[in-house]
Amino acid sequence: MLWESDGHVSPNYSNRSSLYNVGPIPHVVFNGTVTSIGASPNMYPVYLNIYNDLIDYDSPMEIETTGFLSGENGVDLVTRVTMTGDIEPGNNKLIFILTYWYTDSYFCTVERYFEQDFDLTHGGEILEYEWTHFDLDQSWDIENVSGIVMVQRMDGNKEIYQSGITHTWEISEVEISYMYDTGWQMIGLPVSMDLIDTHYEILYPDAIQNTLFSFHTGDGYQSEEYLENGTGYWIRFADTGYMVHEGYPVDELTIGVSEGWNMISGISEVVLFHSIYDPDELLIQGTLYGFGEGYWQTDEILPSRGYWVRSAGDGDIMLSVDGTDDSILPRRADHDLLSETHTITINGVALHFGGDVSSKVLLSYSLPPVPPGGALDIRFSGDMRYCRDGCVIEARGAKKFFIEYDIRDRKAHSGWVLISRNQRYELSGRGEIAIENEGNLIKLCKSCER
Repeated sequence: MLWESDGHVSPNYSNRSSLYNVGPIPHVVFNGTVTSIGASPNMYPVYLNIYNDLIDYDSPMEIETTGFLSGENGVDLVTRVTMTGDIEPGNNKLIFILTYWYTDSYFCTVERYFEQDFDLTHGGEILEYEWTHFDLDQSWDIENVSGIVMVQRMDGNKEIYQSGITHTWEISEVEISYMYDTGWQMIGLPVSMDLIDTHYEILYPDAIQNTLFSFHTGDGYQSEEYLENGTGYWIRFADTGYMVHEGYPVDELTIGVSEGWNMISGISEVVLFHSIYDPDELLIQGTLYGFGEGYWQTDEILPSRGYWVRSAGDGDIMLSVDGTDDSILPRRADHDLLSETHTITINGVALHFGGDVSSKVLLSYSLPPVPPGGALDIRFSGDMRYCRDGCVIEARGAKKFFIEYDIRDRKAHSGWVLISRNQRYELSGRGEIAIENEGNLIKLCKSCER
């Protein structure tokens, strides 16, 4: 490796030059002896002789160096130093270097440089060091970038005790946290990892056994043991908790969908619904649902969570970090279509009724399959969250239902009636009702009888 070669200015050049008391020509130092190379057309033979001397040198340490890609345009260096002998304590440094190969005239040119104190001195000591993050020049080809880590004494004979080099750059592992509540949750695997590590008992040690389920169109819920990227799952927890997914990031994912409802999950970063690549226009707008206290409509797919989405046919969609705003064409906003409807909210889940929403977009107001037993679920019969009239509300998963309503017609008698078993409630304006869950259906209609 060279400082100030091929017309490129290297960081820390003046310090290194002063360290060895050499001029600004390419040079090599081996155990304190300076070998000046000069501007030879091909310096490889000279370097090869020095290298052959180096590999026979009995070093007091071993260095294993690994390079990782970092962010959009950077790299990290991680090195593990194992002491196999003793060295004198003192002004010892661990030096991280990034080099770039420009032409055949030189091995490579030092382009990034960082040093820190090195405190290991005795055989048997082991420690891992890292430097994050070296920025790369946008014009560089990553195949020409190398990372070097060396331990050097900065006084006396300035001996380089050992060095490690890497020419390959791995993808760094990431950690994605996930908080879960008691009961049923919709989950997904946001990172890539070995199959054996994707067993639900390893990923979710606090989950209730045998409660991992996927969904297959036509077959319904299926018991599972291992998680796959892109698939959404149900799983049940006995208590609230927190866990971390560790693995390699998933930046792009192609997911097969079938006509009807599909349980999917995302990548390692948030994906907006309108950025999903959907070349066949399969996804029905307004049908992306997560689950918490009942189903809730959303416009984004978060890592670690599972979602329902409805498809108009069979095919593939693609989620990616880059995405595209042209994937799903914007339509009339959901809140605009429902602006003339009334609202009834049961235990935090909102349903809409009345008004005159076009039958052409009714699928956008459909709801996913009923969640597993015991989970909160509020819907109109027919698996809808909108009903024009003569509505039947199916409510599950709570001992008591707390109802809030908002009738847009502010007349004293709107004509809308809520009927629950032996109780009849006339709705006008805004109000609240609390009823017991007696396993009966709740009827909502205009000017209707019991």
